[in-house]
Amino acid sequence: MTSKRRERERRPARRTATREPKRRLLVVCEGRVTEPQYLRGLERWVLLHFRESPGARHRDDVLGLVAEKLPGYHKHLRFDDLASGVEDAERRARALQTQADEEGEPNRNPTTGVYRLTESIGRKRGG
Repeated sequence: MTSKRRERERRPARRTATREPKRRLLVVCEGRVTEPQYLRGLERWVLLHFRESPGARHRDDVLGLVAEKLPGYHKHLRFDDLASGVEDAERRARALQTQADEEGEPNRNPTTGVYRLTESIGRKRGG
């Protein structure tokens, strides 16, 4: 004896997706060697949203300068705090890299390559 309920055509439990999924970016570093270098670059990158580079500085000094601009900063960022300065930061970071390249010292302190990432994301979004 077969149940009519089992034989009926079933509707899908969920509607078909209508939105494109958001793209995500995952940055992974192994920690012991790359993380201190990466964080120095990140903090310099954050600082470049607000001002020109102060020159070669220890990462703790750069952290202090960032904290002056973003009170309470400790490795946690809100995009809204940085959004208006992204183009300035890209321009400043590119200039630092160009100067280092011209002097035969690519990726020296003070440089940060984060601008390459943000410019790439901007191109993919059509910005």
